[in-house]
Amino acid sequence: MNVRKGSGLAITPWEMQLKCKDLVPATTSLDDHFNFWNWQKYVGIGKTLMRKYKAALAERNIQVEGHRGLTSCLNTKLVASWEAMCVAWEVEGLPKKVPNPYETDGTSMDLSLAISNTLTSSFTDLTEAEVRRELNLEEAHRVAQGGVSIHETSACSFIMMALDLEETQ
Repeated sequence: MNVRKGSGLAITPWEMQLKCKDLVPATTSLDDHFNFWNWQKYVGIGKTLMRKYKAALAERNIQVEGHRGLTSCLNTKLVASWEAMCVAWEVEGLPKKVPNPYETDGTSMDLSLAISNTLTSSFTDLTEAEVRRELNLEEAHRVAQGGVSIHETSACSFIMMALDLEETQ
């Protein structure tokens, strides 16, 4: 590698190529360089697309199995009504007049009553004090039934510490 006098910086082969061409303008060399890299990109696009396609198939399979697992645990009428709402929203043209089933108002879900009947918990917002009270009641109930804590810190205390930690961040 050659060194410029007085600068201490090395001259790269690319710079040498541009300097040595007296008859050909530097733009031609730059065009050749960029055309070569574009050609490599176009030649390799098949491999890139195949790699992304395989990754997308794997992700799709995970999502499909997750959906099957979730819908198998829920009430079939609830699943049917939810899927009907989703299909109606997707079929609706623009502008959409059907309410978006994927949006929530942030406080509760539209199907929270139906889901709370299916599952044991509801999706309403709780205050931190209510969560702490419920956790203390659950822990007291578990201890009353003869439950033993494996660790020094109980599950309830651990969750309360996590809530405190979240609050400090």
